Formats: sequence, C-alpha cells, structure tokens
Amino acid sequence: METIHGHNACGSRHANDPYFGEWLEGRKVKKLYKHQYHLGEVVKYDPQINCYMVVYEDGNSEDLQWDELKEVLLPLDINIPLKLLALQRCRHVKFFSDLKIASQMGKNNHVKSLMERTRTLSNFRLKEPV
Repeated sequence: METIHGHNACGSRHANDPYFGEWLEGRKVKKLYKHQYHLGEVVKYDPQINCYMVVYEDGNSEDLQWDELKEVLLPLDINIPLKLLALQRCRHVKFFSDLKIASQMGKNNHVKSLMERTRTLSNFRLKEPV
C-alpha cells in the first residue's frame, strides 16, 4: 500500500457531507491490494476536502473518497446497541483530541504512548453495561 502524504487525493466538495463524515471514524476496513487483504481503520475525516484517512495494520495509510471507502468498509456488528456505538465514538474523539494536544505541546513520549494505545483501542470492544 502506498502512503499518501502532502497532497489532496480527494476531490473538493461542500463541507456538508451527506454521508456520515466523522461518524465513520473508528470503522474497520478490509482492502484487497496485490492479491492480499489488508485490515485497517478510518482514523480521521477531513470535512474541508471530504476525505477519510485510513491507517492499515501494516502501518501504511491512505486518503479515500466516500465512493472508495464504501467499497472497503466492513459491516457493523448489528448486535451492538446504538448507545454503545455512540460511546465508542466519544472515546475515539477524546483519544485523538488528547493526541493532538500532546503533539502540539511537544510531548513526544506522550504522543508515542498514545499511538501505542491505538493498537489496543482498535482491538478493544465495549461490553454492554449490566
């Protein structure tokens, strides 16, 4: 997979995304590349250019438009209540907010530890409260 850095691979479109924009952050993807499937996660949505940044387990990343993303999105587990999906979304937003603040403050060790947590968070499943 090729990493896309520094250029807009996505088309510009009005910021009112009719799809779900930031609500797709945290969703899992599975993409066929060079005769092999690669698992990844939507980590960021950019409403200004209407792109979804996907980071794969092998460390590569790419920006996808909605038409490309919808082809590789894995289906949601319909057994998870919407309340828990909303809670997962809130945790996802808080995590990336913490990461952004730490990187702006120049706390490289903190940024590294947050990035290591990304792997555990991507494998983390919320359990329904009792």
